[in-house]
Amino acid sequence: MKHVDLSANFQITDEQLCGGRKLTEEQTNERFMTATHEAAHLVGATACHRSAIVAVTIAKTNRRDGRQGTFESSEFWPDHEAFVSLVGYAWEEQHGDVKFAAGDYHKGFNPRHVYMLDHARAFVKTHALLIVEVAAAILLLIPKHGRLDGKPLAGLVAQLRETWVTPYVSGYVNGKLDHAVQW
Repeated sequence: MKHVDLSANFQITDEQLCGGRKLTEEQTNERFMTATHEAAHLVGATACHRSAIVAVTIAKTNRRDGRQGTFESSEFWPDHEAFVSLVGYAWEEQHGDVKFAAGDYHKGFNPRHVYMLDHARAFVKTHALLIVEVAAAILLLIPKHGRLDGKPLAGLVAQLRETWVTPYVSGYVNGKLDHAVQW
């Protein structure tokens, strides 16, 4: 089983970035952008108490934009689910292109959780370097078939939860939504 130590300064080679495939420079850049987007979701979910993180998938596709990634998790609170979706949108808003995150916005935005987008933006700004490091770790750990799950993902998540991420404070207090609670 591969392991990546996030506390160490590590380099990722072009071959690792490409997943062992021959990719054009544009495809390589899109693969890294997809990895950073999915890493934003992963870091956001890791900060949510009781979030069950299942898998990260990064695959080369035939889509015109070249990007395809998925993040699978299950959050305990509805505002956590909104937060995890909106972290992907906030990442693209600050570091990429929001057209790649329209689904995240629609999934995460809810009039009951309007404050979540501001929380997600602040989270991404605060954790941008960590998100890039986690993206590199994902690309180092992900098998050729493109789905990171099981023990390698669990090891990465455990490392994040133990040492790197400030837990997100739910907007729920005693089972009721409290908009005054801030991240």
